[in-house]
Amino acid sequence: MMKRSQISDGKLIIFFIVIIGILSYMGLFLYKLQRVDTKAEKYAELSAIASLKTEQLINYRNERLRDAAVISKNEFFIAELKKGVTNPGDQNIKNRIVNYIHLILQNYEYKGIIIADTSGHIYITAGYELSTIGDTTISFLKTSMRQKQITMSDIYLCNKCADIHLDVFAPVFSDEKLLGGIIYRIDPNHFLYPLIQSWPTPSKTSESLLIRKDGNEVVFLNKLRHTDNTVLKLRFKIDSSNIHIPAVAATYGYEGLMEGIDYREIPVLSDIRKIPGSPWWMIVKVDLDEVYTDMRDKTVYLSSIGAVLVLFFASGFFWLRNNQKKTLRIVESQKELELNALELASRKKTEEALRIKNWVFDVSSTANSIADTHGVITEVNESFLKLWNYPDKKEVIGKTLSYFIQNLEEEEIINKLNKNGNWEGSFTAKKKDGSTFIGQSMATTIHDETGSVIGYQSVVFDETQRKKLEEEIKKLNIELEQRVVERTQDLESSQEALLNIVEDLNEKSIQLELSSKKLEDTNKELESFSYSVSHDLRAPLRALDGFSKILLEDYESVLDSEGKRYLNIIKDNATNMGELIDDLLKFSRLNKQEIQPSKIDMFDLAKSIYEETLHTFGLSDAEFKIEELPEAYGDYAMVKQVWRNLLGNSIKYRSNKENLVLEIGYTANKTENVYFVKDNGVGFDMAYKDKLFGVFQRLHSKKEFEGTGVGLAIVQRIIHRMGGRVWAEAEVNKGATFYFTLPNKIN
Repeated sequence: MMKRSQISDGKLIIFFIVIIGILSYMGLFLYKLQRVDTKAEKYAELSAIASLKTEQLINYRNERLRDAAVISKNEFFIAELKKGVTNPGDQNIKNRIVNYIHLILQNYEYKGIIIADTSGHIYITAGYELSTIGDTTISFLKTSMRQKQITMSDIYLCNKCADIHLDVFAPVFSDEKLLGGIIYRIDPNHFLYPLIQSWPTPSKTSESLLIRKDGNEVVFLNKLRHTDNTVLKLRFKIDSSNIHIPAVAATYGYEGLMEGIDYREIPVLSDIRKIPGSPWWMIVKVDLDEVYTDMRDKTVYLSSIGAVLVLFFASGFFWLRNNQKKTLRIVESQKELELNALELASRKKTEEALRIKNWVFDVSSTANSIADTHGVITEVNESFLKLWNYPDKKEVIGKTLSYFIQNLEEEEIINKLNKNGNWEGSFTAKKKDGSTFIGQSMATTIHDETGSVIGYQSVVFDETQRKKLEEEIKKLNIELEQRVVERTQDLESSQEALLNIVEDLNEKSIQLELSSKKLEDTNKELESFSYSVSHDLRAPLRALDGFSKILLEDYESVLDSEGKRYLNIIKDNATNMGELIDDLLKFSRLNKQEIQPSKIDMFDLAKSIYEETLHTFGLSDAEFKIEELPEAYGDYAMVKQVWRNLLGNSIKYRSNKENLVLEIGYTANKTENVYFVKDNGVGFDMAYKDKLFGVFQRLHSKKEFEGTGVGLAIVQRIIHRMGGRVWAEAEVNKGATFYFTLPNKIN
């Protein structure tokens, strides 16, 4: 009996070793399967972000070149520059050119503008002082003049001013004669670097890199997320020993998805894209460790459950083996139940793996579907049902693709999928209720283990609203351009035409502002539309202002007092409209500006803004009281704008009967600090307090006090974005107090 018992125990041990081996193999298989799927999903996300970043950079370059072309071909500017070349000592001509350049700097995002002669010597600068330009800049300028083309430089370090720049060079011709060149100097820190560094999805390690080849090295052009002071300084040697670095691989001509080691010697997943028309490559990447973190946690969880189950069943087996009083029938029955439990646990693990694999498909916000090789739909997600207005999958599954598409042949799509492995296109889709929408789809083939096509998977986006908005923008731009041409022609014939242009532009400005608001609510393309409209409006405004100045300066003796008054009215309205456009752009961009919270010394900030604002309004002194303000948390630049607008508002609406008195103070509670600005100005009627923070809502006429009616709306938008509140209290002719709150700790 002892020998027989020992043999049975040995077989039992072998049995559990086999079970553990099988479970371990299954766990390893599921882990590898999940790892492959996880990497594929991250690659798809990186590819989409790389496409977005590449398109943004291409648009940025094209906009800078297009702006330079519009400015450099301005007839007034060319005529004045021609006079200046002919009469280099005429200071009046230089002053008119400088005034025009300052108008450009106010309306475009340039750091400075330099006008040089054909030899590269500086004729006029604006934006900052510079006596000479460096050899690299002169080389770029002469190349542009020689090729008679508007060009953009690479990002480079100016050896004269020790700053990093990106320049646009434009030759200026008059009657085929080269007058010189214009250098539009751009600070990449202002817009380009934030554009590159922004990331559309939450991530702890993701990053966008802009690189180029410099001799036998690859050089990094933008600020990096994980390392400081790297622009034009971080470099890697281009050779086979560094081919595992995505930036080096790009210079060898590699594009697309890649797994490698980044500049921190950390494994990453990346997507490499060449920027057309430039020497740049865009690399988007994320740490491999971040990609697999969630998957590892789930694997540990499932492994722990498996280990507990194995230990539990092992204990049960040995307990049953040592229980001699049980009958053979009970023992056999118990073993059968235990085997069934093992099978159930295995099936649950398999179902869990499949559930994790299909999770992205089920919860995706885009319409996803799967069809077999005959085009018959076998599976859809909830987003598909919502897009086509079907309440249940039963009404969709089993139908062919042609049932949902109007203007495409199903056979044609399937043939292209079988041939190329993917298909992308647009079509008119038919909903259940008979209505239609414009669909944009991307489809790919699904393969089995042997590589044979077993079906197709597709993603569909509703493009109806975007197409409609694009047509509306295009129509508005065409109408505006035609109206500017017509009014400019009328300007040359009579003063009355000038007034008509101003009225039409004001009316068109209101229409464009209403359209901009509509776009903001329905589409993410507000920024590009606002940017385009503002540029189209500024061109005729600059023309109105410039020609008004010329008429006042060159024809002063011809015009009577009434004519001069009309021209001054035109000039003042053009200036006011330019200010209004700038305030509206600031207001519209607030929602898209990323908040960067930090600790703020509110006392030093408020005091410095007070001194700055006092100087801006031309006041020498005022009675100013300020308490020791507590620190707050928020975006420094945005809070600075709040103080500037509130203090400027108090000074602007000061009483003419009394000396200006300003007081800044605070109160506090557990979660926030309440700051206030109190003045002894004209105040306002509290019956209209609800209109105070609205856009264009003015409680005083423009004849009494200047302003665009947007400043307090900007204050409210900023404070609300940082989780605070803003309100005001006042009495007519007894002053006003404006309050706002900020968190006293980072939320």
